Amino acid sequence: MPIRRKLVFVAVLMLTLLLAACGGTPGEVPDTPTPETPVSQKQVSIARFDRVIKNDDPSRNDNGATALLWSSISFADTGLEASDFASVRVISPSGRSWIHDETSNFEELYDSEENRFYIGNVYSTKLDGGSSVELGDYTVEVALKNGNTAKETLFVPAPGSTGTDGYEFAYTEDYSGAENPPSNYVALPKRATVINATLDAQASTLDVSFSVSDDVVYSGWLLLHDEAGKFIGYTEDFRNYETGAVMAQLNGDASLLTNGSTNTLTLAVSSEQLTLVDEASLSDVASISFILTDGKQYVGVESSYYDTRSRTAKFNVAVIE
Repeated sequence: MPIRRKLVFVAVLMLTLLLAACGGTPGEVPDTPTPETPVSQKQVSIARFDRVIKNDDPSRNDNGATALLWSSISFADTGLEASDFASVRVISPSGRSWIHDETSNFEELYDSEENRFYIGNVYSTKLDGGSSVELGDYTVEVALKNGNTAKETLFVPAPGSTGTDGYEFAYTEDYSGAENPPSNYVALPKRATVINATLDAQASTLDVSFSVSDDVVYSGWLLLHDEAGKFIGYTEDFRNYETGAVMAQLNGDASLLTNGSTNTLTLAVSSEQLTLVDEASLSDVASISFILTDGKQYVGVESSYYDTRSRTAKFNVAVIE
């Protein structure tokens, strides 16, 4: 299943349990607590997958890996707790394996309110230093401590497609064979090239110019960061995945150029297309980064879906006082 865009902004995978005691008024009949399912009887079944292949700038990962598969599992079962899990394993089409087991912090990985386990990023340094990722059928195996298990297939298609189209691997710009790739390799969406970014403090406007040189790119958005590098805001999608409409602030004529020509984006603090978080203001913006996605393959079929994305390094914003 394709991944919804809102999952890209999950930055910290930690569940905080808030326990509050409350007293009743005289004569109230207390609620009858819902009986807990005995641990020995708890089952696990996989309802859906969310996943995306990421082409990240090498500066974003300590080991320099650029091609990563991010995924999460949603369970049909209720009543599961982080302490119920023994392991969650992902096996690639060629047999490479990644596992969360007793050495992992399941409290951070599992959200019991959403019944979702965040597998996170998997990558292979054996695939040209982490610059390519496998396509096709991955196997996901989940085991509870009581011995109950679930096993399902996670299908990962090629960029801009709903199938693999005969490709076995997808690669980033950092792949050593990018100029002449093997016939079973396909490129991930290229990262944007940021040309300039200027913040006009007087007018409270942010002007950004960038280029995209990849026609598989269908949409994307801009991320804002403060001086410490903390994420403080984002724009709406450059192109609506369902309707194809482009953000009006792009190029002044609502277009997204993917042929290497310069795109210009002008945002005001009052723009409906701009969301700031944690009480941040536009004047707090010190750097930006771009995310670009595919998605054309789902137009008219699904809304807000894409399978692959690229992300640039942070680019410093020049301030005009």
